[in-house]
Amino acid sequence: MNFYLLYFLVAISIFGFIATFSLVSVYAERKISAFIQDRLGPMEVGKYGLLQTFADILKLIQKEYIVPALADKVLFTIAPVIIFVAVYLGFVALPWAPGLVPANMNLGVFYVFAIISVEALGILMAGWGSNNKYSLLGAVRSVAQMVSYEIPIGFVIISAVMISQTLD
Repeated sequence: MNFYLLYFLVAISIFGFIATFSLVSVYAERKISAFIQDRLGPMEVGKYGLLQTFADILKLIQKEYIVPALADKVLFTIAPVIIFVAVYLGFVALPWAPGLVPANMNLGVFYVFAIISVEALGILMAGWGSNNKYSLLGAVRSVAQMVSYEIPIGFVIISAVMISQTLD
């Protein structure tokens, strides 16, 4: 099989996994939140609300794309792309099956932690690009929360690396 075709198929399968996992996660989060709040949850579309996420996707696709008048259009448009690409590239170093690692590198754990941290840059770009002080403050607050969660995650990763004695 062609080398590039194989990597293309692996990339498409990773994207499909991420998309499917996101759909299931959104549905599960809604159902668990409804259980905690003692209510039914999404039941409007489909049996047991199974199609509610697809209805939300359709609603979001149909929305008008609005860029504020004073916004930096390039930053405002590219920020969501940077966030998505950072998360997507984080899955590249993860082993999917024995012998199936899209990017086999010696520093795999370090790479995943570093590339997912780029997501904070996209959030700051979105806040700055809107040219609104409140959006920027919200972005800074969000990035501060992300960084505060990344520090304990880094310690957990360090302990796992020390136990396994490899970054692969």
